[in-house]
Amino acid sequence: MNVQIIDTPLNVTDSIDCLIKEGVETVFRYYAYDIGLSKVISRKEATAIVSAGLKLGIVYENYNGNQLNSFNYNSGYKDACAAYVYGSETIGQPFGTAIYFAVDVDVTDDQINTLIIPYFEGIRKGLADNAKNGETYIVGVYGCGAVLQALKAKALCEYRWLSESTAYNGTSVAIENDAYDFRQVYVCGFSICGITEADEDVLAPEIGMNAIGTITSLDNVNE
Repeated sequence: MNVQIIDTPLNVTDSIDCLIKEGVETVFRYYAYDIGLSKVISRKEATAIVSAGLKLGIVYENYNGNQLNSFNYNSGYKDACAAYVYGSETIGQPFGTAIYFAVDVDVTDDQINTLIIPYFEGIRKGLADNAKNGETYIVGVYGCGAVLQALKAKALCEYRWLSESTAYNGTSVAIENDAYDFRQVYVCGFSICGITEADEDVLAPEIGMNAIGTITSLDNVNE
């Protein structure tokens, strides 16, 4: 198996040695507003991942991340504040690394303009208002091709993670044009090292593993 990047809502601590043996280099895990959700990464797990030499990627998605009514300016601001606080105070995520905010739903061009763009404007403002000495996190987006294109054009994201749903707006075109930094690949029944809920991800051509805002070490936090 030649899988370099995976994302999963499951704790990978017990699978780290196996993942390394399988060639995995980067694991994407979750933040959410409700830190009680089982998919949310803990400081202990984050430490285990980076201490083993794996890169850690972060995606932010609430339980309602696939519902259009959850996207607006105010929710973007709230989500950015929650992500900033959890990343900096609980995980010890270094500033200058990325948090990918998920748009886990198909959207029309009109919905991108009226819902998704305001949501990411709220994210930008929330991260800026929380910044300490000008330091904050880099904005990434997970979503369909049309979302990635629109946010990149408006300079509302730096990194683009393309969802696996090729039927979604603009996704097939994005794959054809390499208009992403990395993307999910649908593999029926995919699992690895006992992790049954996981996706395989691949980099775009010419994109290096260190160029997607991942974490290689953690800052100290008040534990």
